[in-house]
Amino acid sequence: NKAKKFALTDLPVLIYGGPGTGKELMAQSIHNHSRRKNGLFVKINCAALSLETEDERSSVWETPEAKFREPGCGAGLKDAFALASNGTLFLDNISELPYEMQGSLLDMLQKNKTSNMDVNGRDETRVRLICSSSRDINAMAGEGSFRADLYHMINVLRLSIPSLNERVEDIIPLARWFLKKHASGHG
Repeated sequence: NKAKKFALTDLPVLIYGGPGTGKELMAQSIHNHSRRKNGLFVKINCAALSLETEDERSSVWETPEAKFREPGCGAGLKDAFALASNGTLFLDNISELPYEMQGSLLDMLQKNKTSNMDVNGRDETRVRLICSSSRDINAMAGEGSFRADLYHMINVLRLSIPSLNERVEDIIPLARWFLKKHASGHG
């Protein structure tokens, strides 16, 4: 229910949860229920980004419509922002983004505002940002391993996903969903 409410805004969402809790699935659901659902959902795995130049970096992002994982594709943060225009950019494992790249991301987020106003007189953003982490970014910011200004920019709406052993009532519906999904792909 909280995610459905978040989907109605363009504000950044920070999703917390352990490995395998469904952070990416939740991010995709937020996108699919938003007014940006006709735009692309672009995923970047921040754990796979390195300090190489944008041109040297192999691609680490994808969309449901097309996979962009070919080596040497040169897809970096700037390209992902351009591709996700009017859609959603999902930064998976943002806590793993190298510190040296966090300033570049902060700069891109600050430039993400348009000068156009929507029909309600609010500034629009070009890209809807959703981030995920399994680590406590607030603690990382406190110890200096994550930029505090970036943390405050991405931590506008916060969604915590409990582990599956804390929500056993979800096991059967999830098992059915995965069985149906994989069975249909294999006849």
